[in-house]
Amino acid sequence: MAAAANCSILFEIDYTSSEPITGATASYKIKGSRNPYTIYTIEPVPVSGGVVSLPPIDTPGVYDLVVTLKTKDGASVKKESSFQIGNCSKGK
Repeated sequence: MAAAANCSILFEIDYTSSEPITGATASYKIKGSRNPYTIYTIEPVPVSGGVVSLPPIDTPGVYDLVVTLKTKDGASVKKESSFQIGNCSKGK
């Protein structure tokens, strides 16, 4: 049986906050899907300019991405974006 192809998604987080960021999540799902978002807890919480790597994704398609940053006092901010998974190299 052949190994499934896995795609790596990396993105940079840039922010300015007067309060320390204490939590971060990345939620993603195939655009237009009725399936719930897959929620990935970003640990450790990235510093501004830090690079985040999502777990490998093997299903091709266009994905909605929502990144949420939270502070200790409960304030949060969300940024919506998207990415596309195509034909990725198969692992060996």
